[in-house]
Amino acid sequence: MKLFYSLLLTFVFALHVHAQEWEQVSSLPASFNQTHHSFGFSLNGIGYIVSGNSETEVLDGFYMYSAAADAWYELPPFPGGARGFAIGDTYDGKAYFGFGTNGSFRLKDLWVFDPADMSWTELEPCPCEARIHPAMIAQNGKVFVGLGGGQNTGNMNDWWEYDIATNTWTQKADFPSVPRHHPYQFGIGNYVYTGFGHGNGIFFDWYRYDIQAGTWEDVAFLPAEGRVAGTQFSFNGRGYALSGDGEDHQSMETGEFWAYDPVDDTWSALPPHPSSSRWAPASFVIDGEVYIINGTTSINPAFVSEIYKFNLLSTFDEDNDGYFADEDCDDDNPDINPGAVEIPYNGIDDDCDVSTLDDDLDQDGFVLADDCDDENPEINPDAVEIANNGIDEDCDGMDLISSTHELSDVVISIYPNPTSDFVFIDLSNELEYELSLFNMDGQLILNQKNTALFDMSKLPNGTYVLEVRDLNTKGRIVEQIIKISK
Repeated sequence: MKLFYSLLLTFVFALHVHAQEWEQVSSLPASFNQTHHSFGFSLNGIGYIVSGNSETEVLDGFYMYSAAADAWYELPPFPGGARGFAIGDTYDGKAYFGFGTNGSFRLKDLWVFDPADMSWTELEPCPCEARIHPAMIAQNGKVFVGLGGGQNTGNMNDWWEYDIATNTWTQKADFPSVPRHHPYQFGIGNYVYTGFGHGNGIFFDWYRYDIQAGTWEDVAFLPAEGRVAGTQFSFNGRGYALSGDGEDHQSMETGEFWAYDPVDDTWSALPPHPSSSRWAPASFVIDGEVYIINGTTSINPAFVSEIYKFNLLSTFDEDNDGYFADEDCDDDNPDINPGAVEIPYNGIDDDCDVSTLDDDLDQDGFVLADDCDDENPEINPDAVEIANNGIDEDCDGMDLISSTHELSDVVISIYPNPTSDFVFIDLSNELEYELSLFNMDGQLILNQKNTALFDMSKLPNGTYVLEVRDLNTKGRIVEQIIKISK
C-alpha cells in the first residue's frame, strides 16, 4: 500500500512544473527550538508560537516572529499555565487557545489572545470532558471543539460549539465516524472540516460540518496513507494538511503536503517540506507563505529545530493562463501574465513587468496625452522648435516656418508663421527698412521702422499681409502672416 501511495504522490507532484521550493529561515532561540505540540498562529503579519512539550516537561513559553527581520522575540509566558497537547485557531484578528494537559491532568479551558494590547483573557471553559489532542476550528463567530483524548473516556467523537459573542457553549451532533485524537482540521466559508487522526487505527477519512445546519457529511478522503499529528491551516479558499506521522505512526519518508479544494472536493499533492515528515509541528501563514516549525522525527529520533517556509501563491493559477499567482500580477485575468504582450496606453500592466512601459514610451517625461510623438524623445512640449523641417518638435500644433526673402542684397528671415504672438525679423546685413502690417481689408494695423520683432498676440486670428520696404531704394517684399491662438 505504501508503494502505491508513493507512486501516486510522485505522479501528482510531477504535474507541477512550476519552480516551488521550501526556504530555510531562522530557528527559534535554543530555549524553545525543541518542542512538539506547540500552537503556531499569525495575526496582522506577525507569527506567534505558544506552549508545547519539550523532552522533559510542558512549557508556557510565548514567542513572536517578524518575517521582515527574520527574527524571533520572546514574550511574557502564557498566563494559563504550562501545557502540552493543546490546540488553537484564529478568527477575526484574535487567537483562541486551550485544552491539553498541564502534565498532571487534562484541561478544558479556553483563552483568547488580542494582539492590540498583547493580552490573554480566559473565557468560559467547555462543559465537556477535559481532553488532549482535540480538533479546534474558529470560524464564522464560533469556535468548534471536538474529538481528542478524554481524561476518562479515551478517544472521543463529541462536538461542541462556543459562541464568541455570548461566551457560551452548546453541544452539537457528534462527529460521524469512529472516535479519535489528534485529527487535522480547518475552516473554509460556511463549513469546517476535520478527519484523519488516530483511534483504533490511523485514518485518511475526511468530513465536512455545515455551521448553519449543524450537520455532517463525508467528503473526499485523502488519496494517500492515513496520518496523525501534523499541522493544518486554510488560505485563500483552500485547506492544507502538512506533515505528520504516517499510518504506522512513524515519520513518512517525505514531508508530505496536501491541498484540499472545497469547490471540486479534491486533494492535490504539493512539494513536500525538506527531510522526513514531522510529528506534531507548528505552523503559521504570513503574507502567503506557510512556515513549518519544530516537531520531532522518528527517523534518527530527534527534535527538529529547522524552520522552513513555502510560498503558497506558487500553487495558484486561478485564471488557468499557465502562470502561478506568485508571478502573475492578476491571477483572475488570463490576458494578464508575464507572457502577455504589453498593450500601450491601456493603464494595465499586461505583462506583469513594471519596466515595460505603458505610457511615455520615449521616456522624455511626457505622457501620450501631452506628447504629440510618444516614440521620439526629441519631440515634446519642452523641445526646441526647428524651423522649416516639417516637424512640430514642441507639440504646439504647428511647425516653425521661417520665410526667407532677399531685399537690396540683404537676406531677410520672417518667423514663425503661423504665430500666436511675436513675429521675428532677422537680417543678414544692415538695412534701413520700414514694416507695415495690413488686414485683409487693406487697413493698416501697425507700422514700425528697423524693428527686430512685432507683437500680434492681441490681434484677432486670421490672415494678415506684412510689407517690408527698403527706405533707401524703395524696394519691398510682401509676406502673408497667419495669426492663431495659443
